[in-house]
Amino acid sequence: MTFMKFSQIMIAFQLLSISAFSANDTATSKYGVYGGINLNFHSAQFTNLPGIPNCCPRFESGSGLGYNFGVLYEHRLGKKFSLGVRLGLHTLSGTLSAEEGTTVITPTGPLDGVFEHTVESGFMNVGLEPALIYSLSPRFNISLGMRAGQNLTYTFKQVETIVQPEGVGTFMDEAGNDTRKRTRNEFEGDLPDANTFQLALFPGISYEMPLNSDNTMRIVPELFYYFGLSNMVKETDWTVNSLRLSVAIKYVPLPKPVKTEIFKKEFKIDSVRIESDMITAVTYKRGIENLENHTGETDVEIIHTEITSRVDTLMIPKSYALDGSIEAVGVDNAGNEIPNPIFRIEEFISNRLDPLLNYVFFEDNSHTLPARYKSISKDAARQFDLTDLFRDSTLQIYHNILNIVGERLNMYPAANVVLIGCNSDYGSESKKLELSRKRAETVRDYLVNVWNINPERFKVEAKNLPDKASTPKTEADKTAENRRVEIYSDDFRILEPIFIEKIDRSSNPPIVRFKLNGQSDAGLKSWELKAYQNSDDESIFTKSGDRNLVESVDWELAQFQKLIPKSPQPLIYSLNLVDNNGNVKSIDNQTKEIEVITVQHKRTEQIGDYEIEQFSLILFDFDKHAIADNDKTIIEFIRSRLKKESELEILGYTDRTGIADHNKKLSERRAEATRTALQRPDAKVVGFGSDELLYNNELPEGRFYCRTVNIIVKTKVK
Repeated sequence: MTFMKFSQIMIAFQLLSISAFSANDTATSKYGVYGGINLNFHSAQFTNLPGIPNCCPRFESGSGLGYNFGVLYEHRLGKKFSLGVRLGLHTLSGTLSAEEGTTVITPTGPLDGVFEHTVESGFMNVGLEPALIYSLSPRFNISLGMRAGQNLTYTFKQVETIVQPEGVGTFMDEAGNDTRKRTRNEFEGDLPDANTFQLALFPGISYEMPLNSDNTMRIVPELFYYFGLSNMVKETDWTVNSLRLSVAIKYVPLPKPVKTEIFKKEFKIDSVRIESDMITAVTYKRGIENLENHTGETDVEIIHTEITSRVDTLMIPKSYALDGSIEAVGVDNAGNEIPNPIFRIEEFISNRLDPLLNYVFFEDNSHTLPARYKSISKDAARQFDLTDLFRDSTLQIYHNILNIVGERLNMYPAANVVLIGCNSDYGSESKKLELSRKRAETVRDYLVNVWNINPERFKVEAKNLPDKASTPKTEADKTAENRRVEIYSDDFRILEPIFIEKIDRSSNPPIVRFKLNGQSDAGLKSWELKAYQNSDDESIFTKSGDRNLVESVDWELAQFQKLIPKSPQPLIYSLNLVDNNGNVKSIDNQTKEIEVITVQHKRTEQIGDYEIEQFSLILFDFDKHAIADNDKTIIEFIRSRLKKESELEILGYTDRTGIADHNKKLSERRAEATRTALQRPDAKVVGFGSDELLYNNELPEGRFYCRTVNIIVKTKVK
C-alpha cells in the first residue's frame, strides 16, 4: 500500500512538472551550479613509477571516490539541441593495488606468503567541458562532450606489505639484514613525470524538474561517465575513467515574449467655452483636425497610435448669478422671534353650527351663475360629502349651497322647492321680470342637470325687488344684495344650518416667519415660497410675487386649519427664484421635528382639555336685533348642548353699512337678545359692531353673514 501511494504521488508530480515545462520549454539560456561524487576507475599497465623502486610484477587496476562541483551554462541551438559549457573541479583520486605470491622463510621453515603492492594517488583537476545536449523530451536530456583539464595536485603514496602469513615474516635489506619490518619501498610525494593536462570524453544523461511555478528554477539529477584519454604519468600506461553522480541547480530566464503590434486611434478634443450676450441659444463650431502618429513599446506590445486632435468652440449665452436663502423662525404672541423653533401643535375638539343663507346672488344684468359658487360635474356629485367641508370657512361652505341643497333633496325626496328670482329694479335691471325668471331657472337647471332632481319638484317665480329688499335700492351695496334668487322649501331640513364636528389645532409659537433673501445679476422676475409636510404634500402654504422679493412672510398657522402641520415630521419649505433670463434657482430647508399633541393623547395622559362649539344664528334682518322665528329652532338646539359647567361667550356683529357707533350698539343688542333667549345670564356678551368684519363685505353674501351672532361654548371634557 505504501509503495502504491508513493507511486501515485510521483506520477502526479511528474504530470505537474511536465505541465510546468511545457509553459517554459522555449528558453534560450540556462545558468547554474552543480556538485556531486565521482566513482574513479584506474586502469594501468606498469610495474613501477619512474625512478621509484617497486617489486610489483604489474599494476593493472584500482578505484577510489572523489567529488566534483562547478558552474554551467547552456544555450539552445534549436528545438532539440543545445550547447553546454561547464567549468568545474573534479578529484580523480584512487588506489592501485596488486598482490604477489612468494615464499616466506620463518623460524619454523618456509611458508607460502603474499606481498601486497599499493600506490595511493591524489589528483585534483580543474577543467572545461563543452558538450552537445539533445533533448529527448522537455525534461530528459542526453549529452556528449569532452573535458580538458589541468591537474592542480598529483600526489602518491607507495608501499609493499607482507599480508600473508599474518604476523610472521619481515623484509631483509640489500645487505641481507633483517629490517624487522613487514613493509618496504615506502615512498610518497608528487608523482614523478606527472602528466598535468588531461583529456576525457564523456556521455551523460540528466532529468530536469521544476522548483517553482513558472519553471525558472530547476533541480537536475545527472549521471556522466568520463573516459580518460590521457595518461596520468608520462610514458606510463595509467588512465582514469570516472562515473560522476551529481545534482545541478539551473536558472532558466523566462523567454522574452514576441511583441504584439497594436494599432489604436485616439481623439483629443478640446473645447473653448465662450459666453456672449449676443446669442440666445447654445451654438457649436467644429475645429480643424490635426493628425499625428506615435509608436511606443512595452515588454509585450508595440503600440502604433494615430492621434486626431482638434479644438472646438462652444458659444453659450452669458450666464447670470442667481442665488438666495430662506430661513424659518418662530414668532411668539409678543412678536419676538425664536430661532430654530420647535413648533407645538395641539388639538382641540371644536364643533360648529353654520347658518345656510338661502340666497344666490348674481352680477349686474346677468343670469349666469357667478364663478365663486362651487359648480361640480355629475360624477363629482356622486362623490360629494358634506363632511369634507369641515375645514372651510363659513363663506366657503355657503358657496357650496347648490350642492348642499342638491344632496339634501336626494336625501328627502318628498321635499319641494320654491325658487324666487329677483332683480334690483334699478338702472339696467329696472322692471326686468324675465331676467328674474332666468336667474331662478339657472338655479333650477343646475339642480336638475347635476343632481338629477325631478323638475316637477320646483316652482319658479319671478319678482322685481325681493319681499325683504335691502334699502335704499339705489345704494350700491343694497343694489347688489337685491340681485338674487331666494330658495324656500316645505321641508326645514333642506335649508337647515350646517352642523360640523371637527378638531381644531393651535400652534406655539403661533407664527412661522420665513426670512427670504435673493440675488440676481439679471434681475428677479418672480419668486414663490412653499411650505408643507411630506406626510401631507397636498396641503401646501404658498406665497409668491413679482420682481421685488419681500424680506419676510408670516404664516399664522391656526388661521389656516387645512394647512397647519398635523404630523411630527419637519416642516419643509423652499424658495424658488426665476430671473429675467428664465434661469431658476430652488433653495430648500426644513424645521426641526414638530411636537403634536392629539386629543387622544391628552385623554390617555389625562391632560385637561375643552370641547369648543361655535354657533352662528341665521341671519338678522338689516338693522334688526330681534330673533326671527326660524332662528328659534337653532336656539333650542344650542340649549340642548349646554351643560351647567359650560362657559359661554356671545359675540355680536354687523356689516359695514351705517355709522360705527350705531353698529356697535346694534351688535350688543343682538348679543343680549341671544343671551336672553338661551336663558344663560352668566354668558359673556361682546358687541364688535363693524369694527371687526367677519367676512368680505365686498360680496353681498359677506355682508349678510356679518349680520350675525356667534356663540362660543367651552365645555371641559372629562
